Amino acid sequence: MKKFSIVSIVLGALLLMPALAQAQTTGQISGKVTDEAGSPIVGAEVEATANDTGIVRTTKTDQNGNYILGILPVGNWTLTITAVGLQPQVTSFRLGVNEKVPVNAMLLPGEVVMEDLNVFSTATALEVAGTQDNINYREQVENLPLEDRRIQVVARLAAHVSDATQTGTALTIAGAPSYDTVMLLDGAEISDPFFGTATTVYLEDAIEEVQVLTTGISARYGRFQGGVVNAITKSGTNNYEVTVRFEFDKETWNSKTPFGEDQSDTLSEVYQGTAGGYVLKDRAWFFGGYREIPATSDARTTGFTNDSFTTSSTEDRWQLKLRGAPVANHLIDVSHLEFDATTNPWASRNLNPGHLAAVVGVRGDPRETNTYAYQGVLTDNLFLELQATEKEASIFAGGDPSLGSPFLDWNTFDVFNNYWWDADDLDLRNNETQSGNVTYSLATDKLGTHTFEFGVQIVESITGGENRQSPSTYNLIGFNSDFTNDTPGADGEPLFNLRTGDAERWTALPLGGEQRLENTGIYVQDSFTKGDWRFDIGFRLDEYEGAGALERHNLSFDNLVPRFAAAFNATDVWQFTGSWGEYTSRFNDNYAQGAAQVGSAPSIDHTYTGPDMLGLTAAQADAVVRNDAFWQTIAGFSGPVIGNEYLADDINAPFA
Repeated sequence: MKKFSIVSIVLGALLLMPALAQAQTTGQISGKVTDEAGSPIVGAEVEATANDTGIVRTTKTDQNGNYILGILPVGNWTLTITAVGLQPQVTSFRLGVNEKVPVNAMLLPGEVVMEDLNVFSTATALEVAGTQDNINYREQVENLPLEDRRIQVVARLAAHVSDATQTGTALTIAGAPSYDTVMLLDGAEISDPFFGTATTVYLEDAIEEVQVLTTGISARYGRFQGGVVNAITKSGTNNYEVTVRFEFDKETWNSKTPFGEDQSDTLSEVYQGTAGGYVLKDRAWFFGGYREIPATSDARTTGFTNDSFTTSSTEDRWQLKLRGAPVANHLIDVSHLEFDATTNPWASRNLNPGHLAAVVGVRGDPRETNTYAYQGVLTDNLFLELQATEKEASIFAGGDPSLGSPFLDWNTFDVFNNYWWDADDLDLRNNETQSGNVTYSLATDKLGTHTFEFGVQIVESITGGENRQSPSTYNLIGFNSDFTNDTPGADGEPLFNLRTGDAERWTALPLGGEQRLENTGIYVQDSFTKGDWRFDIGFRLDEYEGAGALERHNLSFDNLVPRFAAAFNATDVWQFTGSWGEYTSRFNDNYAQGAAQVGSAPSIDHTYTGPDMLGLTAAQADAVVRNDAFWQTIAGFSGPVIGNEYLADDINAPFA
């Protein structure tokens, strides 16, 4: 009964708004204004001005002298507090993502003296009940000797974060699996569904700040066991600013180890630039950037036959972000990021034997994200945030069906003819998010100051790609020791032998489908302060719906998780905190995809039953592979017949 009563309250609050936004990308200022006797000042004017954009937010103190300025864009702010017959107070500080800066003011008699205070990010320390680290690129990352400035690398600088060595560049937070980390960029979910890394679709020079949440995390966030990495990109200001970066590197510029290893003399080049400014001062701004790695070529030789080939690659990324404040107290953001990379590892599709890595062909990695956000101040105490995002990321690599079936000599791992994979069978890693959040502040004498958040979040993750192996759906595995003929043909190309019962053909059986996982999260969160205490109490109801390629792979479950954190400010510099809560894991796409036979195509294996055929050219051998009359004996199969099934009616995601 308790679960449904909570859900009913939240749903009732959300009926008045569309279900559109997600991550916290803004900050908040709040405080209390008193006179020298400690009595609250009612109706004091509080004005916050963004130093970089000229955005102005105003409010007045209530009957208890309290005020709140919510959903403020990240950046440098100046806060001015005034009251009739009293000296104004001016405070300047930087507001970080998801930071709540407490600025209390005591106004003295008189109207001449203005007190100018500079408060930095440490001013938020006693307003935090959980554990979070904010890392600013301009002020911190650029001053560190970091060769790699990707989001997940910078996030490792935070507490409770370490490398997840089993997945290379991934990280783990609080000991959770790497895929149980949520990666957000401008509110868009950019987590790789399998490894939890931040999909590289951004320019490093465009990142403004990275926040890492590890404990005491608001019910606003879901789909994780470890933590949340929340990054934002830069926005335009009332000043025009251009940055240019050139990066050059060679292995031969580095000293060798005592082992005297070979070093490449190939020059690595990266060119990157950004530009930002205003379209209409104080009203509309833009920010954009471009990053390019020019086409590079690397001459190499195969491992066994010393045949020459060339590897080439290209990469470019770009971003455009528009921000507008059409009327006071309302802000609109639109952002587009795009990434494209292509790698061609071989000079020719008709390969010479002897190099197993030739199973991978030309690879492309097109990716893009779009974000649409609205932030509005409805009253002095009521704020609305709406957001919709979409990420499209795919991987394709492989060959052309017209070029024949791949051949593999299992004894020597010699590869012939076409690439092993099907380039048209894209590996999809897409998602869409929509959500909305209402924030309401309430100040009372007896119950303290409260900030309530009510919200809904919908995340749909789509993974696909069946890994159909061969572009022709056929793969020939040669087991007989003389599968590769010792005598090449007249044109120097290899010849092949096929003997009865000594070769195997894999035939891919495309299932045709995608794995979809939809998470709907409904939450309520209350952050309140009373004297030297701060408390954060939240409840989140997560509902999962899954649909695989087959009906029996569908799933449905829900989970209600509480969150609680407390902080006691013993002195101005000492704080004691504690938190307890439950975090529901995402239902991992990798497991769901495998069980639904998406990502690994079903196949049937046949043994060669035709006559011995010796000295075949590649084209002749391919014709034999495609002739079903020569492949009558089934050696084995894999697929839906023996695939995993969701048998339990109450299947659930793990939680921590």
